[in-house]
Amino acid sequence: MPCQPGVSALAFYGYDPASQIRADAAPSKRFDIVHVGHNWWRWREVSNSLLPAIERIRDRLDGICFVGAWWDGVPPWARALDLEAAFCVEAERFRRVRIEVRPPVPYSQVIPTMSAGRVNLMTQRPLFRHLRFLTSKYFEIFCANTIPLVMLDPDHAESVYGPAGRELALHDGIGDKLLDVLSRPHKYREIVEQVRRHLVQHHSYQRRLQELVAALEELEADEPGPAPVHPAAAHTTAENEHLRRVTVVRHPVVVLRDGQAELRELVNDDVGHLASGDQLGGGSRTAAP
Repeated sequence: MPCQPGVSALAFYGYDPASQIRADAAPSKRFDIVHVGHNWWRWREVSNSLLPAIERIRDRLDGICFVGAWWDGVPPWARALDLEAAFCVEAERFRRVRIEVRPPVPYSQVIPTMSAGRVNLMTQRPLFRHLRFLTSKYFEIFCANTIPLVMLDPDHAESVYGPAGRELALHDGIGDKLLDVLSRPHKYREIVEQVRRHLVQHHSYQRRLQELVAALEELEADEPGPAPVHPAAAHTTAENEHLRRVTVVRHPVVVLRDGQAELRELVNDDVGHLASGDQLGGGSRTAAP
């Protein structure tokens, strides 16, 4: 949510059902629980909420795996940058709880990696959760062949995933919820399908484009009228205005700010991917944030 008055939020990422991995194409389930994401300001939530619950029921669980950077220790350069708190982790505690740590995977392997777990956990950086940023992880996890559990409060989960999302919020009673999901997978797979139908309706990339076009049209409607123009410059001004309007209609994926040059460059980089429904973020990105 925007913190400044007069600023509106526009979601960027969306749900692409074509990226969903079907059960017959999914990898074998090697773990009961998988978490994909880097350890960047996540340890407090993991250590205070998730690990105590897992410790109490660990003997009733099979494999657990965390995939991403910095779960095995603080990087050696963090102290020089005064960032040790961001990477805080107790690797020995992971070993005691028998949590396997694996390195980051390429962006193209995030969804298949999630599909190796019966249950996938989604955590989010505290600032992003406070601002309610919709990162790619919100949607990738529902493309995977798994049962997602999101560490959000139920109201927050419902605001993104619809009423069925409340059942997938991992907020209170974490241990009991994990055991219930693992013991009744058919029930929760149906809940996941309800959420996917909601995502198709409310968070498709077509919907994102419509939201952006609507925001640009509203911005254009709020713009003040043109200043008086000398007759000799009228033709050039009208031509530039026509080009600007064509640009807005053709490329409705960038908020107009200061310069049209920056606007066109950003559009050229991103709009082709967005229009084709591709996941954005770069082919070399690892273990989604």
